[in-house]
Amino acid sequence: MKKSILRLIIPVFLMICHAAAQTPVEEGIVSGVWSKTGSPYLVTGTVNIPSGSVLTIEPGVTVNFTGHYKFIVEGKLLAEGMPGDSILFTATDEETGWHGLRFLNTIAAGEDTSRITYCRLEYGRVMGGCPDNRGGAVYAAGSNVVISHCLIRRNKAVSGAADWGGGAIYCETANLIIEDNII
Repeated sequence: MKKSILRLIIPVFLMICHAAAQTPVEEGIVSGVWSKTGSPYLVTGTVNIPSGSVLTIEPGVTVNFTGHYKFIVEGKLLAEGMPGDSILFTATDEETGWHGLRFLNTIAAGEDTSRITYCRLEYGRVMGGCPDNRGGAVYAAGSNVVISHCLIRRNKAVSGAADWGGGAIYCETANLIIEDNII
């Protein structure tokens, strides 16, 4: 009798623990640390790291965009995974996607270099007018960014009926180091 009760209780306990680990991220300003214990982070609106702020995303974190939202970086993003424990940026709806990482004028603001290492960036879908139709996974204008050891796949930049402006990465007057990635 005790074994059968345990067989029922343990799976329910594990489901509750997994559900409790989800962290909703509402539209607005983000900074601080996103840890693996709070993962997945469910982004429910456009988020922004303002100038002078830092967001650190730890290895093993999943950042899941529940709609077509931007991740704007005007400060500093440190998304540094590790071999075998990467960080995932993805979308709940693969067709709609999310609007990618948008690094905007961090050089002018005096920000140090943002880093995206050992990350997977997928299902970025950018569209509309310039510059919103550029850089499906990453758009960098006037910014310092290192992108290394990443898998960047299934991203798209669209303007009207045509593909446009860097389905994976688009940089404009930026200081980017892009090395050892699979795109």
